[in-house]
Amino acid sequence: MNYLIIGGLNIRPFDECDINYSDVQIANQEANSKLMWNLINGLEANGGIVTILNTPNLLSYQENKEILFHKGYYWKHRENISDYSISFLNFFPFSIFSRKTAINRQCKKWIKKTEGEKTIIGVTPHYPIVYAINKYSSKAKTCLVVPDLPEYTGKSRRKSLIYRLLKKIDVSLFYRNIRRIKNFVVLTKYMEEKLGKNNYVCIESMVDPSDVFNEIHSEASNEFSFLYSGTIHDNYGVIEFAETIIEYDINCKFYICGLGTGVERVAELSRADSRIIYLGALNPLDVRKYQSIASVLVNPRPNDGSDYLKYSFPSKTMEYMLSGKPVICFKLPGIPDEYDDYLYYMESFDKKSMMKAIKHHMELSESELDSIGRANRTFVLNNKNNVVQTKKIIEMLGN
Repeated sequence: MNYLIIGGLNIRPFDECDINYSDVQIANQEANSKLMWNLINGLEANGGIVTILNTPNLLSYQENKEILFHKGYYWKHRENISDYSISFLNFFPFSIFSRKTAINRQCKKWIKKTEGEKTIIGVTPHYPIVYAINKYSSKAKTCLVVPDLPEYTGKSRRKSLIYRLLKKIDVSLFYRNIRRIKNFVVLTKYMEEKLGKNNYVCIESMVDPSDVFNEIHSEASNEFSFLYSGTIHDNYGVIEFAETIIEYDINCKFYICGLGTGVERVAELSRADSRIIYLGALNPLDVRKYQSIASVLVNPRPNDGSDYLKYSFPSKTMEYMLSGKPVICFKLPGIPDEYDDYLYYMESFDKKSMMKAIKHHMELSESELDSIGRANRTFVLNNKNNVVQTKKIIEMLGN
């Protein structure tokens, strides 16, 4: 099977995609890029021939004053494959239509020159790519990977009235243009209900086994410690978890790294109490180092009833499980039931429940903690690797 994968990869040094992006935006772009690479590598591991049509993730010219026109170029992710990164005018909102034209042109070329079975897979919920997939649905199998619904993206830009108006148009065009797309990959079962499509497969996340450590590297520590690594917003439960340790006078350490709206309060707690240790923003290797040191990893974001949580999977939880450590979190609506045997769910969003979770794990022996962590890692590597997950997509396309 021949696959054309369309989406935004960060390909350095060709595309400086993080110019003037916030740290949170950069993290989101890296996550999307990793999803695409996992998909590409998984399809190839299952015998597919993959060509990549890259649509670089750039801030508009109005936002960064750096790139008015992105010049297209050919590149190779495999020696015998010719991939392409599109040309487009980077001046919003004309960039939408410029991207649409460029993607359409390259899809037409690929379909014309490619022999045998063909499948076009888009990895985005946005209009230019959705339009092209819809247009060529009669000439190739089509599939749309929906990591986010369009109405829940771009929150950082919504202060602009013009952006909000154009966002409504973008959402409307998305739902209008998915009508002829035959196959969907969604993160949660609630996405399928929202899209109203029957031919779908639910893949909440995937990992590339070649991109993770072969063994669990734990470093000896005499102190029991918890770690949170990720975005630190006021409503993510990190502050409450730190306050629980202080108020119940629990003898442990709580390492916190990341950025967000709650950083000021976290730093204040860190200055006031030596058990709360704020590490700032760390690179991925340093995050892994602290994950190996910590006894237990925590993702205390609560279910606040927002619709967004129904349509998203906490990839941070998957990352934690892969590190081979016990994980404390809340049962969010986007977490499939198959994870229930591996994760420790706090009962309710209050400090009593947090205290109970903390003390439960501190009472476990080292061998018990190690056993839980290894079971978490094994579950992810065996069931959520990109070869297994992409095979589900291939089977859906075959039907």
